[in-house]
Amino acid sequence: MARPHSSAAAAAPMVLLLALSLSAFADAKPKDAVDLNDVASLTFRRGKQTAGRRSAGVPQLSCVGGDACSSSYLVDAVQCHNTGVDDYGDVQWKCEADLEDSVRLGEMNVNCEGFSSRTDRLKLRGSCGLEYSLHYTTKGRDRSSSYGRGGGRRRGSHGGYPHSGTSLRNPLAK
Repeated sequence: MARPHSSAAAAAPMVLLLALSLSAFADAKPKDAVDLNDVASLTFRRGKQTAGRRSAGVPQLSCVGGDACSSSYLVDAVQCHNTGVDDYGDVQWKCEADLEDSVRLGEMNVNCEGFSSRTDRLKLRGSCGLEYSLHYTTKGRDRSSSYGRGGGRRRGSHGGYPHSGTSLRNPLAK
């Protein structure tokens, strides 16, 4: 003869199903949120703005220092590749740009807007910008002293040379 099921025993599978559903929902991230650990590369372009959710967008590329950082020396684009995380859990980037041999990138910092707060692990998709320093190479300093302010990529010039540097903490930056 079959025993009737208790209501607690019948409810257990439903409670488990509800708990699993809530767990999956809690792990879901908003459509415009991205974990930088999952991003293989970022491309920054001159004249483009970042996305902003809690604040206004900023230029994707900003030269913030170095002896060649002026409006005459333009970096058209920089592509940064995710090389892993450091011992603090911060994503490290290796960045490359097409530059003439008279200038080089120095220190670079990738900055992104946190999705929910400034310290959020998730970042707003499209919100990353690159701050960099631009320095003369020996060849650039020689040209600069001989020809005034020559040597960098000037408006309307073409050509260039690949150059790479690491972001965040570049041991070669002076």
